[in-house]
Amino acid sequence: MRKKVLGILLSATFVIPTVSYAQTDVQASTNSKDIVAQAVVQKTGWQQENGHWYYYGADGKKKKGWFYDGKNTYYLDEYTGARQTGWEWFRDEKTGEYKYYYFASDGIMQTGWLQLDGHWYYLDKTGLRQTGWITVDGSKYYLNSGGIVQTGWEWFRDEKTGEYKYYYFASNGVMQTGWLQVDGNWYYLDGNGLRQTGWLSSGGNWYYLSSGGVMETGKVNIGNYNYYFSSNGVMQTGWFLRDKYWNYALSNGVLKTGWLHDGGKWYYLNSSGNMETGWVRDGDNTYYLDKSTGVMRTGWVYDSYDWYYLDGSGVKQRGWKYIGGNWYYFSSYDGAMKSSTYIDGYYLGPTGAMQ
Repeated sequence: MRKKVLGILLSATFVIPTVSYAQTDVQASTNSKDIVAQAVVQKTGWQQENGHWYYYGADGKKKKGWFYDGKNTYYLDEYTGARQTGWEWFRDEKTGEYKYYYFASDGIMQTGWLQLDGHWYYLDKTGLRQTGWITVDGSKYYLNSGGIVQTGWEWFRDEKTGEYKYYYFASNGVMQTGWLQVDGNWYYLDGNGLRQTGWLSSGGNWYYLSSGGVMETGKVNIGNYNYYFSSNGVMQTGWFLRDKYWNYALSNGVLKTGWLHDGGKWYYLNSSGNMETGWVRDGDNTYYLDKSTGVMRTGWVYDSYDWYYLDGSGVKQRGWKYIGGNWYYFSSYDGAMKSSTYIDGYYLGPTGAMQ
């Protein structure tokens, strides 16, 4: 450039070569400084090139691999230095396992809860995507092999026993404990979240949960014994109403059938457990149970326009009976007292007493 400018000046103005030469030196010197200055300028910090972001250090070189800018962590392609976004995975050379990290659209590595495409993930403080059981702020979650938070029922096979263990996770992924209602059925999950089956004592009451964990209600046969559970699943004991009939369950919950002595009185419960009233036949004997209370009666009983007599054991009497100093006769067919008639040549008055 200097030589080119110098040749032009010499051919045009030969009279004052000294001055022209000096001006050319000044101009050439200035241009050279500009060129050097431009050459010295270096890229530093974040730079966008061809749609990708790169980070240049103070030495003007691109950063590559893991990079922390003093505030956030990024991953820059190990070959090109381009800032990465979305999922990135790395193979652990020791274990052979793959470790996953997520980088937002601005390249910042994410930590904590992350929602993507309708699924939730959890990344620890190092950004590593978690799988399996985790505890966050006191709540337990289960994340599958892909890191997705699970909801609803999840089951796991016990390697020692071969049994399956069931757990339930709410719509927010939190493992549930205690009483749980799902699709109209009640379940109970212990403090570890494990779904319970069989007998359960909770809040001072007994419950029974089926093999599928469903709380039983109504009449249930367990081990060849019948039990009754109310609509809220509580095992009944003592007297209780079932389908408009009185039933009685022992202190262990077993439904009582046959004769029951309670409070100094006798009752009779049929094979279904329902308390009987009126006339009841048991074996060769007939008894009368009060139509209102079900209590077994003794002595004189008036029913359907006839008198009957029940001994001290409640058994309905037949034939000749000496009662209160008088003889009476009771039909051999139905036990009704005869009156105003002759039996075996004896006259029975209007009260039934032999005259």
